This record gives sequence, C-alpha cells and structure tokens, in this order.
Amino acid sequence: MKYPLNKPIKGDGLHCRVCGCTQHNACEEGCSWVKEPAYTYDFMGPLCSACAGTIHDLAYLVIRLAKVLPTLGTVGRKRAGLMLLAAARRAAKRSEEQL
Repeated sequence: MKYPLNKPIKGDGLHCRVCGCTQHNACEEGCSWVKEPAYTYDFMGPLCSACAGTIHDLAYLVIRLAKVLPTLGTVGRKRAGLMLLAAARRAAKRSEEQL
C-alpha cells in the first residue's frame, strides 16, 4: 500500500500522511489536525482526525519505522516505541467510540 492514499493538491500546504487531505480539501466527513509530539510530527508529518486510529494510521507507522529502525540510536528507538504506543491508543479509543 502506498501512502498517502490520495494525491494531495499541490500548493495547498500541509497534507495528511495517511489520506492526503489538506487544510482546504478536507475529508468528506470533515476532519482537523491531530496534535502530536514534535518528534512524531517531524518524523512522520501531519495526521488528520479522520485517519487517526485507523488501520492505515497503524500501517503507515509500521512501514515507516521498519525502514529506519536499524539506523536509530537508543533515543530514536525509545521515541519509535512511544509513537507505536500512541498509535495503538488512538486505535483503541476509536474502536471504543464505535461500540
């Protein structure tokens, strides 16, 4: 699977790392930017609320980390673990809301 899922509009500023939505071209159901720690944002880019906690959110993170994990030092590995934990929490919260 290739991310972002949809091609972002050029020149429209930030785009979601998962779906490709932008500030002026939001998801159909509406969305906003998810607030994340700076190291997550710097490493992976912005995430919209419609994608937060979805299987695509987790898949993107796992794919991205698998590529760089061997090159990370101790601090980088710790941050990678924190990013995975945060994504798992988003997924758990989303599944609770859907019940």
